[in-house]
Amino acid sequence: MKSKTSTKLTQKLTWQYMAAGVAVAGIVAVGLFIYLNLGTGEDSEAAPPDYYSIESGFWTDNPTWAGGVAPNVNVPNGTDIEIFYTVIQIDDLTWGANGELIITDTLVVNGDLHMGNNSDITINSGGVLVVTGNFSAQNKIVVGNGGIIAIGGNMTFSNSTQDTYNGSAGNLYVGGSVTGNIAANGDKASLSDLQGPHPTLFDIIDQGWSVLPVKLLYFRAKEQDKTVLTEWATAEEMNNDYFTVERSTDGQSFQAVGTVRGAGNHHGHQQYSYTDESPLAGTAYYRLKQTDYDGKFEYSAIVTVSLAFQSQQQQNTITLHAPSPNPFQQDFSVAFELATDGMVEVRLMNLRGNIVASEQVEGYAGRNQYNFSNAQHLPSDVYLLSIVQNHTTSKSIRVIKK
Repeated sequence: MKSKTSTKLTQKLTWQYMAAGVAVAGIVAVGLFIYLNLGTGEDSEAAPPDYYSIESGFWTDNPTWAGGVAPNVNVPNGTDIEIFYTVIQIDDLTWGANGELIITDTLVVNGDLHMGNNSDITINSGGVLVVTGNFSAQNKIVVGNGGIIAIGGNMTFSNSTQDTYNGSAGNLYVGGSVTGNIAANGDKASLSDLQGPHPTLFDIIDQGWSVLPVKLLYFRAKEQDKTVLTEWATAEEMNNDYFTVERSTDGQSFQAVGTVRGAGNHHGHQQYSYTDESPLAGTAYYRLKQTDYDGKFEYSAIVTVSLAFQSQQQQNTITLHAPSPNPFQQDFSVAFELATDGMVEVRLMNLRGNIVASEQVEGYAGRNQYNFSNAQHLPSDVYLLSIVQNHTTSKSIRVIKK
């Protein structure tokens, strides 16, 4: 099995920018309840989507979706689906008529995506749609791109007079040709243009949705009866000796908490789990280390778990709000709330879990506002923003540098 340095967003998509949502499941659940039931003023009467993702995972995995039921890969007519967490479909995806696909986080289609008659796509700011094959739209399609669309093959609109593409706030990268839509053809950039600002998106299209020799489908961690249950699955294994589950208090220094024997050489779906019987109080970081028979190894991306049985004082010690602007070019403003006074670290990490920029700032109990300006040297990419105070780390929020 070869050893290859994993790229940022590919790891995120196959493990973390997957199971990172587990750490904020409670917060997101409240947000989703408000979004789906209370709305935001003038939109409060809007109908909720038929399906929406509640954690990162695969399209066909039931736990990925609210209600525990995955939508069909041949999406029925009149179906609306929203992607709140990273979702991967490892084959073609076909949409019926009169539906809508809304992408707030990331959707990867490892194959072709076909949108039926009068079915629309909305890519919200910060959203990502990756199609490794071809994209086709049948008729009366509206594509609103406020994020990133990357297509490995062709982009085809069947009705040039009735299909609409609005990408004024987004970026479109296409490996093949764009036909049937003048606006999309004018906005498109090549995949070589994608490689610079978004190298891992390029790698996903170039190499597929997994870059590890062991094709890791996902790595998750969640609280279960005052323990932490870690779960992962592979699609293929070659020369795989064993897995090591590692844990950290700060996301930097990790210690092994358990090992699980690998399947050696195996083709097909293989599931694993390990339970940490003595988890850490508060927020803990987990990652998976995969080791070959020859000693070579790879790490998954980092996932976080906040334990429900921590004290009330420990809970919500740091509340991090969405930064603005996001995406940003030079700097951004971030608001956060602290329980106590003291120095805090405003931290940016890449999706491999490495700190790439940080600033120390005096924090005060209550609401704080800070302008982060130490990211100007960073390349265009996706990063994780968090606040650290006295060994307590806030939830992470994804930020994008243009």
